[in-house]
Amino acid sequence: MKHIEIAHEIIDYLHLVFPNDSIAIAGSVADGTFKKNSDIDLLLLSERLKCSYAVSFLYKGKSISIFVFSKACIRRNMDKYLYSYHNMPLRYVYSSQCVYDSGNMLNAICCEIDDACLKRQLFKSILSREIKDHILHLLNRNNLDIIHRKEVLYLVVNKVVTLFVLKEYSNKVTSKIEGRDPFTLIKKKDAYLYNLLKVCLPYHGNSLFLMRNYFENYILINY
Repeated sequence: MKHIEIAHEIIDYLHLVFPNDSIAIAGSVADGTFKKNSDIDLLLLSERLKCSYAVSFLYKGKSISIFVFSKACIRRNMDKYLYSYHNMPLRYVYSSQCVYDSGNMLNAICCEIDDACLKRQLFKSILSREIKDHILHLLNRNNLDIIHRKEVLYLVVNKVVTLFVLKEYSNKVTSKIEGRDPFTLIKKKDAYLYNLLKVCLPYHGNSLFLMRNYFENYILINY
């Protein structure tokens, strides 16, 4: 059986058991990029649950994953997800193809995600300033052993990536690939920043010294 046929077979069963929940196709099957061996990802959004989880199994030769999201959990963590470049599960919810949504839950959450993106756009200068202050605090820590120096470097790099995303993509929910590999985005949009980060990674003896210099003379000014 084809991916879409199997997906709808499982979705119809889920709807029979959970008629009040929102159910959708997600991942590569939703956006039409699936291949012969691709997994089938499904989304179930529930108002009854207080937590989120995933269930995976094999069915008719296909690997199936059902991502069960609590509506309350998504709303509770909306800001946390959107102020990060790796914003699962919002990306799954936002890019899914709805099949059953009698309570309009999925549509309502997508509208809230749009509102949160707008909020992030409006307040990105404030958010960026807070992130830069935190980076300065991290870079000014002294007398660290090598383990903590490495930890500081990777924390700073993560926050620099967040600064980049806030500047360039504050109005969108980043894709799965973008969340996993934001450096490809940086390379396309700001090759100079990409090369600066590349010089510092992986960690070496001069990484923090170089990062402090790059931050003060380029990142702080341009982001």
